[in-house]
Amino acid sequence: CKGCGVCAEVCPVKVIDMVKEER
Repeated sequence: CKGCGVCAEVCPVKVIDMVKEER
């Protein structure tokens, strides 16, 4: 799996929040 958001387990919560804000 590539990138954050696709696999939440790989990315920290802060990064996931930033990705959601971008979308």
